[in-house]
Amino acid sequence: MTDDPFPKTHFDESFVAEVAVQKFIDGVPLHRQAEALARDGVHVSEDTLEDLILKGASLLTPLYRYHLEDVRGSPLLEADQTRLNIRLKGDDGVSRYVQGARSLSANLRGEVALVASADERKESCERVIGDKVEVLVSDAAAVFSSIAGDRGIKEANCLSHARRKLFQARGADPVLAERALDFFGALYAVEALCDVKGVSAEQRRELRQQYARPVLCDFKLWCEKVAELREKSEKLRIAIDYML
Repeated sequence: MTDDPFPKTHFDESFVAEVAVQKFIDGVPLHRQAEALARDGVHVSEDTLEDLILKGASLLTPLYRYHLEDVRGSPLLEADQTRLNIRLKGDDGVSRYVQGARSLSANLRGEVALVASADERKESCERVIGDKVEVLVSDAAAVFSSIAGDRGIKEANCLSHARRKLFQARGADPVLAERALDFFGALYAVEALCDVKGVSAEQRRELRQQYARPVLCDFKLWCEKVAELREKSEKLRIAIDYML
């Protein structure tokens, strides 16, 4: 980094970092930050604050790229995507909002990488999934299923979404849905045990292998038997298909 990362301005990196924290962590829009600064006698426009953040982001780009490659290089990734509006400055110098997408992935160490794209939704998803991924945990979104299919990646769906689908099936299949939810209760009991003990990540993994793995094996066998039943509701069928 240069001695003066923000030349020809009255601001240093600590000021830009504070603006970025308020904007992206605390959710304070730039125009409100400009108004607050003006009350303290610091007169800076919203456009100037935006330019400072963009400059700061450009300086951090090498670090971001290194982090992205480190996260997406994991053999197991959790992935998700949400829509968002992205503010872009056009050739005429006017900033406009366009609909884009934000994709994220998390590795086994719990590290997260984000990619935002103003173009195709699939593009941002592709960028958070590395070439070494063997298992992709997602919410069965079509875009991730497409990527997994194209690359030959094993796809694993989200247990939180599975539990939600089972709750939705309770009205039509109360007995079977509640039995399935009992398995989730047993899994949560293992997590509660880990929390009480305050174990390390490696110890949590060992406890999960010892106690949660047998529950999941039994749950899988149960789901396979239920899948063969003809008399079950459509909502329960969707939940079972999602888990299998």
